[in-house]
Amino acid sequence: MQKHALGTPRNVSKNKTILINSDIIQEDNKRYEFVDPAFELWLKKQYLNQSYTT
Repeated sequence: MQKHALGTPRNVSKNKTILINSDIIQEDNKRYEFVDPAFELWLKKQYLNQSYTT
């Protein structure tokens, strides 16, 4: 959590709940994944400096 400046464990838990309730992420077999793959690509590009390549 420190590496990515995510805040406290309570804050991470609260944000996870908000993302699930907003249909941005979903839990599947104890893993979390984005509901909208285009949003995932945008997030990776904006915040993780990853780009989409074909």
